[in-house]
Amino acid sequence: MTQLMLRKTMLNTQPKVAILIDCEGWRNFSSSICETINDVVKATLDYTEKGPNIEVSILLTDDTSVSRLNKTWRGVIGPTNVLSFPSDSEHSTCPKIIGDVVFALQTIQAEALSCEISELDHFKHLLVHGVLHLLGHDHENQREAQIMESLEVCILTTLGVSDPYNISEIKAGSDK
Repeated sequence: MTQLMLRKTMLNTQPKVAILIDCEGWRNFSSSICETINDVVKATLDYTEKGPNIEVSILLTDDTSVSRLNKTWRGVIGPTNVLSFPSDSEHSTCPKIIGDVVFALQTIQAEALSCEISELDHFKHLLVHGVLHLLGHDHENQREAQIMESLEVCILTTLGVSDPYNISEIKAGSDK
């Protein structure tokens, strides 16, 4: 991480959301990225009825940093759009720390461009996806994937984001 670019924000909200930005491009991504993150995390936790006494950490970084994490923790070479690291803590802390979600700016931008969809809507989808992973959801088999995708679509609808699995709906509703 580049020290010059490092900025940490702890939003004084429920749920608690710690945001670390270490890539300058994220500041240009959205002027209200911290508020967007809080809104999406809150909507996800509200929809899944997990309550407000939860803390999550968000790292907004670049492809290089995510590539390193991807190789270290998953044994996969190269970047990915989002990585989730659920907390293995069984402690009954308050707020309950559920884990960390890490985002790769360039990968997210390239995917949005390739699909001709809004970068911000794509980011919101990936944030919902990442938080659901922290809550124990997965997509390792078809049944799990259907459950997780259904939750994502429902949560995104509450945020005014089109169904990311219906490409014609996405293109019709996106800010290209």
